[in-house]
Amino acid sequence: KNILICACIVATFTNINAQSTLKTLNYTLDATIANGVVAPSLSVTKNFSFSSKKSTKFKIGTGVRLSLINGGNSLNYITAPAILTSGKKGPGVFFAEQIVSNIDSFSYSKTSINALNLLINLNYAITRKFAVEFNIDAIGYSFGKEQDATLLNATAAAPLIKYTKASPTAINALLISDNDLGSLNSQFNVQYKATSNITAKLGAGFLFSEYTNSVKTIVNNPLALNDRYRNKSLGLVIGATYSFTKPTTKADLKTIEQ
Repeated sequence: KNILICACIVATFTNINAQSTLKTLNYTLDATIANGVVAPSLSVTKNFSFSSKKSTKFKIGTGVRLSLINGGNSLNYITAPAILTSGKKGPGVFFAEQIVSNIDSFSYSKTSINALNLLINLNYAITRKFAVEFNIDAIGYSFGKEQDATLLNATAAAPLIKYTKASPTAINALLISDNDLGSLNSQFNVQYKATSNITAKLGAGFLFSEYTNSVKTIVNNPLALNDRYRNKSLGLVIGATYSFTKPTTKADLKTIEQ
């Protein structure tokens, strides 16, 4: 099942790339290092320009990223669903205050989540050597080993359980703030083009990692049972990109040279 879903995600990106005449792929290896979390990732992306000019500073890209999110048992996972954390759904969640009385927290014996996602990136070239980029996972699938889950803090007077099992939330989806589902990786970085093919990058990364417990726990509202818990980690991103470009026409060759 895991292999089939991952293959579908990769096939989707391959189809997008096949529709382009200029065969340029960017292979990026990087890592997000945060408090208690190390998340190396490998991505394959392609940038598109919507300008008729020979060269343009702004590009939009898409691709596939595999993030391996790893951490110890010191990470704190809190109630994930937006309807519980803020009492709202939709874009308004972004500006809503958290309802502390609805938030429980768990720790897991180990964080080990493999997240394969389609990503979107926005790239702006400041000069021929320097650029800035923002990228974020949009949708995908996560898998990993089952972990032991321990209740750290409960808002209800009599929580249903203290110990249970948990697995990575399978479906990942970018839905704005706490509406998000699953494990997602996003980055803002500054890029330096060291050679025509190699680009170094340094920036900040924000990780959402999420587990789904095998048993639901009760929160302050007896009618609201929850099994999804999320950790948010902000850290340093460092990495490098290798760009492979294969021209298919003389016009493409001129574009590469520029």
